[in-house]
Amino acid sequence: MISRWYESISNRERLLLLLTLVTASLAGWYQYSWIPFSQGMSEMEPHSTAGKVTEAVEAAPSPLPWREHARGWVPPAGVTVLLDHLTPPASSSGLRLAGMQVEPPRLLFSCTKGLGPNGAAALFRHELTLTLEGEFPALLSYLYRLEQMPWTLYLDHLHNSTSQPPTSTLLLEMHFFSTSPSLFVE
Repeated sequence: MISRWYESISNRERLLLLLTLVTASLAGWYQYSWIPFSQGMSEMEPHSTAGKVTEAVEAAPSPLPWREHARGWVPPAGVTVLLDHLTPPASSSGLRLAGMQVEPPRLLFSCTKGLGPNGAAALFRHELTLTLEGEFPALLSYLYRLEQMPWTLYLDHLHNSTSQPPTSTLLLEMHFFSTSPSLFVE
């Protein structure tokens, strides 16, 4: 009975019937699947993240987990020592500092609560780009010396090129964390 009826209608009516069935199927899926799913997801997600970070820091256990990583940060008194280690000695190493680019520090973290009479603590990210020239063994010993420092340096990019052997050019892009807002003592 339905097959005879389907054969009796024109192609235009068949297309209209197909579009009606697809539209009804999509409307049913939207009403009975998508809306309950999106409502469930919105209940699981927080409505507002404002103030959540502050609440999390205040509710964090003591000692704070970030204090474990603080051992690798450069203390304010150590920044000058770090810069002395980063710049090779002119005479004995066989290296020459061809360039040094210092990016402005970026404030990553600031805390004023529960720090006592000292006021506030802040964490800064310092980015440096060094260009060194020298023979390859001297460049390797320089990298080894950086690795032996008591602080954590993060190497973002390293490029070694040789234009006139045996002299190589080493480009180092690195960053480190410090509680000092400035690299240079004023």
